[in-house]
Amino acid sequence: MIRVSDANTKCPICHRDDWCLIAEDGSAAICSRIEKGSVKRAGEAGYLHILSDKFDPKKYEVAPTPYVDWHTIVTVQGANLLSKRKEFGDFCKYTSVNPIAALRFNIGYKDGWFTIPFYREANVVSGIQRRKGPLKRPIKHSKLGVFVPSAFFQYKCKTLAVTEGWSDAVAAIQYGLNVVGKFNSHCGDEWIVYYAKHIKCERVLIFADNDEHGIGREGAEKTQKFIFDTNKIPVNVVVTPENDLKDCFNAGIGLREML
Repeated sequence: MIRVSDANTKCPICHRDDWCLIAEDGSAAICSRIEKGSVKRAGEAGYLHILSDKFDPKKYEVAPTPYVDWHTIVTVQGANLLSKRKEFGDFCKYTSVNPIAALRFNIGYKDGWFTIPFYREANVVSGIQRRKGPLKRPIKHSKLGVFVPSAFFQYKCKTLAVTEGWSDAVAAIQYGLNVVGKFNSHCGDEWIVYYAKHIKCERVLIFADNDEHGIGREGAEKTQKFIFDTNKIPVNVVVTPENDLKDCFNAGIGLREML
């Protein structure tokens, strides 16, 4: 299977153009977001969906993932950003996020792309997402994690916000919340629990995208159940009145209006 981004197409299941995999003949797909209709979980990649009776899975040896010094890469790419202030400003304007809040996520720069690290445990980088305009791509050998702002453990807030994606996590910072951003609505739940436990939060707010397919709400409710079953913390799902939390902030909608 190949990445939908490498095939210059969209996932036939969630209709997104990043991270998911598709068979070269189109007979199957592994969607990182949607479980419904799948035949099984395919590890960290997502859920296997059979699209044609022509699907003929073959066993093969998977090459071991090489060691990648993600921390050094993040440091170098962060230093690269110092000479790209105008480009970073343009990127934030295009993405409709506040640049000061965005910098909390250890933004870097490499070959025309802005880079944002994924984290698993505290300060353990598991991979990097790169962005350019509307494009979002993981750097090769990245493992999924979550977007975590700097000073996360120093921020004294008993409420943890959970968002779908990096730009909504930036919006949560602008709302004054401590936040962890998921890569998408259907992954990273175990890392949400990890960070919730370590700050001893008393409440979790999951902001679900108000998308037409209901994927955001479905993923948020799945996360809600996982957090409560695992940690018994009160968890509320908030479906944003606009498309997502970033759009709510930019539309001037206050936090109290959504809760």
